Amino acid sequence: MLYFAIQKCCLSKLNIDKQVKIEYIVFLNMISNRFLRPKEVAELLKLNVLTVYAYIKKGKLQAVKFSKSYRIEEKDLEKFIKEHKTKGNKIKA
Repeated sequence: MLYFAIQKCCLSKLNIDKQVKIEYIVFLNMISNRFLRPKEVAELLKLNVLTVYAYIKKGKLQAVKFSKSYRIEEKDLEKFIKEHKTKGNKIKA
């Protein structure tokens, strides 16, 4: 991440079009996001990998499809977790 911050800093000194600078910064931010495989997400959440695929299929968990495989951005996983937090409701036994 520090590498990208240094590049952004140096980018401001270059004599190039402002729009190109903006697009490059957006690109750097995009590639700096970590992508996880459904299996990795399943391991992190202690779920079956088929459950993760079901969440993707239902649109509950956003993912990017490359050819036949899916990747989940960390920010999308964080959003998914926040959306599924309980609100302190009592669990009935």
